Amino acid sequence: MADKLHVPNFDDITLNLFEDIAEHVAGQAISQFKGSFYKQGFTDSSFIAWPRRRDDLSHKLLRKSLDLINSILPRTVSASRVEIEAGKGLPYATAHNNGAIIKIRITARMRKFFWFMFYKTNQEKWKFMALSKKRVMRVKIPQRQFIGESQTLNKNIDKAIINLMEQNLRRVKF
Repeated sequence: MADKLHVPNFDDITLNLFEDIAEHVAGQAISQFKGSFYKQGFTDSSFIAWPRRRDDLSHKLLRKSLDLINSILPRTVSASRVEIEAGKGLPYATAHNNGAIIKIRITARMRKFFWFMFYKTNQEKWKFMALSKKRVMRVKIPQRQFIGESQTLNKNIDKAIINLMEQNLRRVKF
């Protein structure tokens, strides 16, 4: 009597593979995007350091409250699609990621604050801001990209997909 040939269910194997790949891709993307906050720059085809800030605050850029880094989450993770979102509910997220020029209306209360800061720090910039005749101040927020297309991430994902496919093929029994 001849042995029966076991034919694996390739549909199930393929679906499981795509689900594994999606989870792995989401994890790798989130890890790289959150890593931007620790490296203080974004990695596309090469590392692009963020512009330094002009003040003397002690915390690292974009990490004062950790709200922005904690907002990087998977939106959709399925066998056919992986989407990562960042900045949900944080109006400043897009301005930091893309750079922006924002307009701030100067109020009497702000001028009082400028005088307070001048007397506290004795820095001339606060005095100039308090005495300014401007009613609107333009502030340039430099681009400090933390999420977006990345050639390095795409290459790492390609390698991971090949490794996962090889691992799954080794498990198939005929």
